[in-house]
Amino acid sequence: MSKYTKFLRDKEVLIAAVRRVWWAYTGKGMIALLLVLLTSFLSVPLLSAHWLLQFLFIALAAVSLWRVLALWIVWANDALLLTDRRVIDIDQKGVIQRTVTDVPYDRVLDITWSQHGLVETFTRCGGITITTASGSMAIEIRPIKKPKKVQELVRDLASIAAEGNKGQIRNPKHEAPASTVKRGERN
Repeated sequence: MSKYTKFLRDKEVLIAAVRRVWWAYTGKGMIALLLVLLTSFLSVPLLSAHWLLQFLFIALAAVSLWRVLALWIVWANDALLLTDRRVIDIDQKGVIQRTVTDVPYDRVLDITWSQHGLVETFTRCGGITITTASGSMAIEIRPIKKPKKVQELVRDLASIAAEGNKGQIRNPKHEAPASTVKRGERN
């Protein structure tokens, strides 16, 4: 989890890093694998041919390498971080596009989890959606392992953060309504 320390503030503690399951990347992985196999299969005929076909091989190899590199970067960096103060969503979309969103626990209104389809049901995976006080933004990550446990962890961290803030003077303009959902209850 040390690679995520650059996203933490002073004296902030990383509680959990939630990442997508490996099969979430199978579609892009299959494309990358097919490109690598095609490059390997065509390497001998193209490298022993005219210089234009050799250039085609080099271009195909570069595209294959780029797809594998992009898949690895997305897999390695896409995560939902739960700290003792806030939720951080790192949304990696390719090699050079990353969006980082952070929401303090007092701005979290609702945490829901869901399972869609047979694959998520049989693998006990699903998604989690965190709705914020602004109403215009929701953090979603899917598919993840044990979404119900992640929901409970976020809810517990939010309630601990709310208890820790009771004695502090806060600006009423920025006060988020307290969550009325308690552990074990439904909305």
